[in-house]
Amino acid sequence: MNNLKFYRIIVNKIVIPNSVEKFGACIFSGCESLVEVVFEEGIKTFGESMFERCMWLKTIILPKSLLSIPNSAFDSCLSIETINLPPNLRRIGDSAFCSCRELREIIIPSAINDIGSWAFRDCGISSIVVPDSVYGIPEYAFAENLNLKEVILPNTITCIMSHAFYECEHLHVRIPPSVTYIAPDAFTQCNDYCYENLHIEVPKGKKGTLEKICELLKGKVTEYEVTEDMTLPSDIATKKKRFIDFQIFKEKENLRNSEPMFYNGAQVVFRYTNNCTYDNFE
Repeated sequence: MNNLKFYRIIVNKIVIPNSVEKFGACIFSGCESLVEVVFEEGIKTFGESMFERCMWLKTIILPKSLLSIPNSAFDSCLSIETINLPPNLRRIGDSAFCSCRELREIIIPSAINDIGSWAFRDCGISSIVVPDSVYGIPEYAFAENLNLKEVILPNTITCIMSHAFYECEHLHVRIPPSVTYIAPDAFTQCNDYCYENLHIEVPKGKKGTLEKICELLKGKVTEYEVTEDMTLPSDIATKKKRFIDFQIFKEKENLRNSEPMFYNGAQVVFRYTNNCTYDNFE
């Protein structure tokens, strides 16, 4: 299937055999009549944007062998309500479930170590439990989930990146003591009114720090006592650096693969501070 394209083919159900070793990108993109996809056991990953904009796709059967869901795999599949992620899944790619607006429930497996940017942006999810195998929340990961009421973060999360929870106006989240960096716009809202249902809990003594970092934050911030059982992993500094380095790498790749940007006739140049410690919430 590496070179085959079935863009907008009229078909209701597709079974992906495990004999396929390579997948091209966007193979079934835009197949508006597609309602069911079944992956046979043995498949470990598949093509990027493979089912993007399959508007009526509702049932997806993923194999236990699956290790990675590629970038934009199910982007803008508006009819997906629920999906069972296999227990050995390691990665959910960038924009994998972006704009799956009917997606109400998702259980992230404990083997996951990489949740991509925009992975669950603009979904209908009401609650999320992030496993302790994850060390950072990337940009726009859960943005615009207007129904999102609760996110449980483990004591391994070190960074919450730009717009991670943008427009999550009903959110209740406790920031674990492991977090040392929060982007100033991590909880940004686009409206001027106060988000009365937004509630962020921070470790005791950090309320002023959060309010200083997130100057435009609208909502309630309270403090909680850090107990002795909230121990930090011994390798947390290494995991944090790996997470940050990967985010910077992706940003550079995205800019390198996009068209140059110009302002008033001059090309815009983006600069990265690779030695930034990302420790404003330490």
